[in-house]
Amino acid sequence: MEVKQLHIYKCLWIFICSLGLASCVEEFDFVSENFEDILIIDATITDEMKHHEVFLSRTFRFEDKPDAPESGAVVTLLSENTTIVFSEIEPGHYASVDKFRAQPNTAYQLQINTAFGRSYRSENVQLTPEVAIDALYAEREVNSTLGDGISLFIDSYDATGDAKYFRYGFEETYKIIAPFWRSEKVKVIANDFPKCEVALEKRPDSVRVCYKTQPSDVISVASTATTSENRIRRHRVHFLSNQNAKISHRYSMLAIQYVQTQQANNYYKTLLEFNQNESLFSQVQGGYIQGNYTSETNKNEKVIGFFEVASVAKKRIFFNYEDFYDGEPLPPYFVDCYKSAPQLFGPIGSMRCGPLPRLVEMEAISYLKDNDGEFKLGGPYIMLPRTCGNCTTIGDVSPPEFWIE
Repeated sequence: MEVKQLHIYKCLWIFICSLGLASCVEEFDFVSENFEDILIIDATITDEMKHHEVFLSRTFRFEDKPDAPESGAVVTLLSENTTIVFSEIEPGHYASVDKFRAQPNTAYQLQINTAFGRSYRSENVQLTPEVAIDALYAEREVNSTLGDGISLFIDSYDATGDAKYFRYGFEETYKIIAPFWRSEKVKVIANDFPKCEVALEKRPDSVRVCYKTQPSDVISVASTATTSENRIRRHRVHFLSNQNAKISHRYSMLAIQYVQTQQANNYYKTLLEFNQNESLFSQVQGGYIQGNYTSETNKNEKVIGFFEVASVAKKRIFFNYEDFYDGEPLPPYFVDCYKSAPQLFGPIGSMRCGPLPRLVEMEAISYLKDNDGEFKLGGPYIMLPRTCGNCTTIGDVSPPEFWIE
């Protein structure tokens, strides 16, 4: 899923289920009363040729684990001439059996029949007009609200005036360089007292440079409905603090622009208001946002989600840390690279090996250097958390196909 809408839907329903608990300042156990079991539907069909996806889940109680996929459903997309079938590829995650793209001047309706005999349908929705992204650019900004960091902006323009509402998401990829990578690693020879033995060996491959790609869980919306010109100018898609380790070396963003209907745009604006921390318990008290799904089984049943058929435009940008912070210190690494020297043998009389062999076998630590007295009571090697010397705990050593240096 390119944009994690489901994350916001779940945050919304945590809020809804806990509204009644917010009026007391004394300590109490969070137990959701008057809980409603509601289907959450995350589905956006686009004009891209691909296997499109639908995500189904259920609301969950505030005190429960936030993982309630809706499995066993029959998901179909109906149009005037075609029925497109979706298959469940993992719990709650459905993908179209065949690749397809949404076509203009065609009405689409999503139909869902659950394993428990409930039936849901969306309104009929048509593909929105195409609008290209004119520019995607990064600028260093320093202000009292965001601090010091990199803002990524989008410009776009629709000369026809047919498209006035937009939603933005992104996918980010960043280069990771393990700051304390070494060409040697510790191997365990024996971990059975009284034979407790470790040694250094050369690494068979490099785990110093990796790449991580992840979709955003951030959504932003924009509109030109109240402007004299149908143009998006300097819409901030994302902000990265100068303390964010993702920009330490090389960073890439794939910006994604969805053209929306006014109804869809209003839905997302309202949804985002619910997800703002400052307004959760003060400005919003309604508890439910009506989307464009209805229950065929029970007309009064609530359904969370908004079905969209949207044209999509994408644009990618790359930048290096030194492009904006030349000569300045790198941001803090992803983890605290604290040093330790785990002992090889356990305490005298314990009749067991120390923690070093076990931590090496668990791949929890990385070799930094020999312990030449820095840790007087420590083991033979100074070690760091594994992530500090092995980037594969975060990313993949193979760069993605689109990556360029």
